[in-house]
Amino acid sequence: MIENTPSENWFETWFASPYYAMLYAHRDDKEAEVFIDNVLQYLTLNVPAKILDIACGEGRHATYIASKGYDVLGIDLSKRSIDIAKHKQHQNLQFSVEDMRTIVKAQYFDIVFNCFTSFGYFEAHDENQMVADAFAAQLKEGGYLIFDFLNIHKIIRKLVPQELTTINNITFSITRRIENGFIIKTIKVADPEHGERAFTEKVAALDKNNIAHFFKKAGLKLEAVFGNYLLQEYNEEESDRLIYIFKK
Repeated sequence: MIENTPSENWFETWFASPYYAMLYAHRDDKEAEVFIDNVLQYLTLNVPAKILDIACGEGRHATYIASKGYDVLGIDLSKRSIDIAKHKQHQNLQFSVEDMRTIVKAQYFDIVFNCFTSFGYFEAHDENQMVADAFAAQLKEGGYLIFDFLNIHKIIRKLVPQELTTINNITFSITRRIENGFIIKTIKVADPEHGERAFTEKVAALDKNNIAHFFKKAGLKLEAVFGNYLLQEYNEEESDRLIYIFKK
């Protein structure tokens, strides 16, 4: 079985793999659109605003935001994802391979989006703080960060330790555990054509206060907290998501 080596960050190999897109292909475009509509209605922005989608993947959110008339840049570390996203590019929608720890354009964007738990990837909290600082640095004064994370309390309470699923004749054997402050998912892939592979997902088990601390330190003010994509009230035990709106 081929596994990522200790020198590699888990996200460099897993997000670049075609199996990642295959396993998460069920993500609901309509759900993403409802979320974006609710956020834009809440913020009441004027067109054209400049928007950055950090860790954009194949451009699901960025493409829909751009369809509203906004100027959008989507960035992601995965060249594979960005190559796919670039097929959707047009005048007000661009994509680029970038590390989320870097500042692409300082004090340039009206909104920064960070969707679907794309934070807390690093072992050291100072690196996660570097990410939060980069998010904030790219916002104009008065700009907003939309931050979408999982609700750790519900995840821990309803953790499914093992799962087996087959997609297109490829078997995914998934195990989940909480260890040393991280949610760790091991994905073993049995592909009849290409053999067996093993990947890891590892995300810091951050709660509401942990997240607020990172972005307060980055110089952002908390505007609102919601518990789902309808922007309904956050409930620690029952909410599916933890969605923040911060303002610079």
